[in-house]
Amino acid sequence: MTQPELFLDPAANRRRDALISRGIHPRTAAAEAARHTDDALFWRRLRHADELARVRTNLKNRGGFVLSVLRDTSGMKYGPLP
Repeated sequence: MTQPELFLDPAANRRRDALISRGIHPRTAAAEAARHTDDALFWRRLRHADELARVRTNLKNRGGFVLSVLRDTSGMKYGPLP
């Protein structure tokens, strides 16, 4: 049984669509969008991931890199959020 769009969180839908546009699989994007409850922090992390991806010249899997930056909540791997 599928869930009607009426009962879904519109902010989660925007987060999911942003992740899909960056090359992340739709099911993974939906799970990540639902996992991030703080909308402002999600967009800050996504902007940080985009900036880091712009600097990297040899990215073969941009979506995987963006996910890795999003999941680095401690800032140990990619540094703190600006």
